[in-house]
Amino acid sequence: MKINKGIFYAVVAAIIWSTGGVFIKLVDAPAFYIAMVRSLIAFLTFLPFLRLREIRWTKNLFFLLISYSYTLISFVVATKLTTAANAIMLQYTAPVWLFLFYFLIKKQINKRKVFPILLVVIGIILFLFEGRAGSNALGNIIALSSSIAFAGVAYFSSKDHGTKGASLISLCNLATFLLAIPFAKNIIQITLNLRTTDIIGLILLGSIQIAVGYLFYIKALKFISPLDVSLIGLLEPLFNPIWVFFFIREVPTIIALIGSFFILSGIVINLFLDRKYKTQ
Repeated sequence: MKINKGIFYAVVAAIIWSTGGVFIKLVDAPAFYIAMVRSLIAFLTFLPFLRLREIRWTKNLFFLLISYSYTLISFVVATKLTTAANAIMLQYTAPVWLFLFYFLIKKQINKRKVFPILLVVIGIILFLFEGRAGSNALGNIIALSSSIAFAGVAYFSSKDHGTKGASLISLCNLATFLLAIPFAKNIIQITLNLRTTDIIGLILLGSIQIAVGYLFYIKALKFISPLDVSLIGLLEPLFNPIWVFFFIREVPTIIALIGSFFILSGIVINLFLDRKYKTQ
């Protein structure tokens, strides 16, 4: 029964997160403005849970805030430039960078991860050489850089920051809001020109897509393992382009679909290998 609850919460979290692409596409505002407002709303949503006295102000926390902020901001920028499918799929290549980190910095290599990582790398190469038939080369590169930061989020989130859960995510979104401000131009003018649909989209991005999605994610972790949550979380890159197709009629290229297949295959195999290793 508890496992079913965990699976349900993880599925809901992934589906809610997957709406990010379509809302970012629909909101008629610059990327940095969207990233700034989305994180401000998410911060305010989580503000009642923020526990400043519990926070340990260390370099690990600093790197987490930077990684998280860049991940959110660059994903919005990439989604505006390239297709939603490319942006989300390339962001999910984070395991490649974690693999390289442990290999280059810590001189550790896990041989059983070589094959799935190789599949992900092939997928990345396909995206980067998608050509003009694809949506936007710069957007693909920014999405790939977002995956590096996403790997940083995964690594530094595992450290002890004195606080966790909603409190930590509130702080992370505050940092994202503050870092996005210098790059968001004509804030007052853009705000005054927002349509009702833009306002609704921004509110949903901050309060639902990030805040509520993360709350379901936290609930899922109480009933099932992080590995299982990660596996179910792959619904996000699958559903993200589906919402965009239905509402905007944006269709990924054949090369992007093939690249997505390689990336998802590599991630799934990697997760199953981790799961098998954990149960031994």
